[in-house]
Parts: sequence; C-alpha cells; structure tokens
Amino acid sequence: MVTTYNLRASNNATFRWTRDLSQWAAVYNLSAATIRMQARLSPLASAPIAYEWNSANSNGGQVAFNSMTNLAVFAAPLADMLSMSKALYYDCRLEFTGGAAVILFSGHILWTQGLTRASTDGAAVGTSGIGDTVSVDGEISAATVPLPLSLTAAVAAAQAAAASVTASGLATQIAALPKAERAALFQSLIASAEVYSGSGPAPVPTGEAFINDSNFVVVAK
Repeated sequence: MVTTYNLRASNNATFRWTRDLSQWAAVYNLSAATIRMQARLSPLASAPIAYEWNSANSNGGQVAFNSMTNLAVFAAPLADMLSMSKALYYDCRLEFTGGAAVILFSGHILWTQGLTRASTDGAAVGTSGIGDTVSVDGEISAATVPLPLSLTAAVAAAQAAAASVTASGLATQIAALPKAERAALFQSLIASAEVYSGSGPAPVPTGEAFINDSNFVVVAK
C-alpha cells in the first residue's frame, strides 16, 4: 500500500523536506537505487513534469539519502520555487538498475503564495543550516514553540507570585494553630525533614522542609 503525504510548501522559501525511509530500507537496498520524486499538474502520466527531485541531481531538485540514518532530504532552491502557484500531484519511487521501480509515497503539494522576492534569490539549495520548510497535513511538529518574550515574563511572574502566596499562606496557617498543636506538628515533621547542618536559610529553594539549628524551615519553590 502506497503511503500518502499531502504537503504544504511556500513559493518564497527554499524547499526542504525530511522523510524517514526506514520502513523501506528494511526491504530494499536504498543506496543501490535512484530516488526520484516527480510533480505534475495532473495525476495522469501524460501530463508534463512540473518539477523533479532526484538523488542523482547535482543541481535543481535534489534528494540526499543517508544510509546510516535512513533519512532522505528533498530539497530545491528558492529560485525554482518562485514560479510555483498551482497544486501539484506527485509521487516518489525507487528506481533500480534494470528498470524495476517501487513506489514509496504520493500525494499533492499545495503552495502558500508569498510576497517577498529578492534579487539575490539563487539556484543553490544551501539547506544545511535550516530546518524543514515543508509540512505534512496531519503531522504535528515535534519542535518546541517558544512563548513570546512578553508572555514568558508574565508566566514567570505568575509562577513566582503563586509560590510566594503558597509559602506565606502555609506560614499563616501554622502560626494560627494553638501552641500545643504547633508543637505536635513540629515534632511530626522532624521525623521526615531533611537535616541541613549549616546555619542560615536552606541553600536551595526546593519546597522541602528543613531543620535548621532548632528552627523548622519550609523553603518555597
């Protein structure tokens, strides 16, 4: 059964898409085959080729296969992507000496129309310093999405405030207990508290209880 990957790419960005071919490497010698991915305006074989990625290419659409990791990187230069506008149908296959061919996957490519153009847009692939610019419908990126700096600061402030409220609230509740109950609580906590033999406050804000000299100390996280 042929796997379907429906792709989304941009016509104002270098094309880079990484795919793990391990499931096929377990059956075929991928290093002995040419990996060819062709895209057309129609799924019909008679339709002219709109673009091709090929592991034998030294320019244009290229496929770099690493036999150690079984990862294949499909890449194309920015200059070639500028003319992409209509949806393309594609398939990718292995081609062996003697004419045998095996389909790996197929689908369509939808293009996001960008506006940025530069006179320096060239024909070089040059993708070693960038991550994938192509996404697959239905797949979620594993990359961590950082919060904007303003939200990061707000979250940190909220966490600090919550920790402060928790610590002060605990101290208030203990202070409100009758003396006999405070003593009983102190004695019950001694058995489970980590003993810190130094002087002054506990050195690390762990949220744990410490016995410091003769005082019981709770340090907020």
